[in-house]
Amino acid sequence: RAEFYLDEHGIEQPIPHVDGGLAVWLRADGYDTDLVEDLDGAVQVFKHVAHVARAARSLKDTFLSPALDTPTWTK
Repeated sequence: RAEFYLDEHGIEQPIPHVDGGLAVWLRADGYDTDLVEDLDGAVQVFKHVAHVARAARSLKDTFLSPALDTPTWTK
């Protein structure tokens, strides 16, 4: 995880310590919130999911043909 960020002037600033976080799930009819206590675990899972999503997109565009037409069955 990062220890510094660049402010609006391009100067490194230390990232403050964080004890927990809040996950927000937006829905059409409102939202839910959940407390995230294991930030390191959540960050690792997020990175893994993002990696898998990028790989899946890359594989789809690289190795798969366009969708096939729906077969028609004759008797």
